[in-house]
Amino acid sequence: MKYHLRVPTNEQYAYIEAEMEGDSEQAIDEYYKLTRALKPKEGLPDKDYNAFIDNQLLGESNQLETYTQMSDQQKNAVQIIKRALARIKARQTQE
Repeated sequence: MKYHLRVPTNEQYAYIEAEMEGDSEQAIDEYYKLTRALKPKEGLPDKDYNAFIDNQLLGESNQLETYTQMSDQQKNAVQIIKRALARIKARQTQE
């Protein structure tokens, strides 16, 4: 039997559509496989994330591997802090 799977995404009015042939059990498995792939990443545990932020605020280097393990929300916060630190540094050099 042919199945059309429509899996909603995190974007409003957006979905992924897939077509497959098989039985109903295979279609259900494929549907759940697609939903897991679209699920947002969990991100870093609080302890590791806090250490990353502390290093960033102290001007110390961080590992790229740690950054790539972050959720989108954690990455967004890191970028906001990074831009704020750059603005502060620019103001201090102007004085």
